[in-house]
Amino acid sequence: MNNKIYFIEGLANLGINEGELFELQYSRNRFTYKSLLKFEDSPEAICIFKNKIYIAGYKNFYVVNNFTKEIVFKDAFWSDLYPNSIAIIDETKVYLGIRSGIVKLNLPEKKMIFYKALQKKW
Repeated sequence: MNNKIYFIEGLANLGINEGELFELQYSRNRFTYKSLLKFEDSPEAICIFKNKIYIAGYKNFYVVNNFTKEIVFKDAFWSDLYPNSIAIIDETKVYLGIRSGIVKLNLPEKKMIFYKALQKKW
């Protein structure tokens, strides 16, 4: 985004639940990184859409605009379901992949719908 590289790191294990957003920097044949934001829980999936960064955390969902974070969903039901992907059509149609299903988020209205994967019977 903006000709820069950003990455997330986090840990949700044994009572630890935290993470950060970093900027990768390159100067004088050397890579370094700079911490930009700290999160209240482990960031699990990231997507950039229209110069905003969308982050699904272990329990929360964040929107980062100009490196100011907003928690849109706090303590969401998906903790322990490990968010793994985000797909965005617009802010009313944000899809979050989690273990055993998909969550459709409507960010302006702060609504969510969980679509559970069907179980095959053998």
